[in-house]
Amino acid sequence: MEPLFINKFGKIRKQYFLAWFWARIKKGLLSLAYPKGGFLEFAKDLQKQIEKRNGEVLFETEIIKLSENKKILLEYKR
Repeated sequence: MEPLFINKFGKIRKQYFLAWFWARIKKGLLSLAYPKGGFLEFAKDLQKQIEKRNGEVLFETEIIKLSENKKILLEYKR
């Protein structure tokens, strides 16, 4: 529980009471904040959907330029 609290609030975590945080989790807000199966499964599914529509997902890629003029132009280097 503590790592979640630290990740969520960082340096300002001491301003919040753990009881407040726990109450939010007990109310079910945690299920609203995280996709079913976790973020990795969500990202994998998103990638599949993008590629299914002939899109491309770029990893470890520096974006050099992004512009739009009736068509999106993306310049990058790997």
